Amino acid sequence: MRADKFIVTEASVGDAAFLAVYGAESFIEAYQETLPISALKAYTRKVFSEESIRREIKQCAADYQVCIGTAGEQYGYSKFIGSEPPSCVASGATVELQRLYIKKECRGEGIGRRLLEAGEHKARQREVRVVWLRVWAGNHSAIEVYRKWDFSVCGEESYRVGDETRMVLVMTKELAY
Repeated sequence: MRADKFIVTEASVGDAAFLAVYGAESFIEAYQETLPISALKAYTRKVFSEESIRREIKQCAADYQVCIGTAGEQYGYSKFIGSEPPSCVASGATVELQRLYIKKECRGEGIGRRLLEAGEHKARQREVRVVWLRVWAGNHSAIEVYRKWDFSVCGEESYRVGDETRMVLVMTKELAY
């Protein structure tokens, strides 16, 4: 797929079903080797509910960007949200890249970078200085991609999914102006 075959746009309430279903699938895919499937399904039913995503979009509580092909197919999405950063993240104006999910068959096509750039553009408009994220410490391919995009590890912390706890890395990127 060529970059001119897709666009990145702000998600609307009409995208909530895709964001919920695909987000839950992606989360389960990322953690299925380390957590019980029952815990993952229970967690994703709550965290990736279509209703909560609709509410976030309507209330502008989070910035969702979606990648759409020229025929309307959805290839992935990102979610940036103002949230309390962990203590290892420098204080000041920050935003969390909470989700960045790309369909397997589309990885390596520049979609992730375009979704990241769209979120960073909105963050700069709000005078955000640092983007931060959490990534499972065992997700080596994602960690390498984030490093390629100028993120660096600043710490680690435990992350709960139901009754299970796993270690995640905290990564940051300073935005250039």
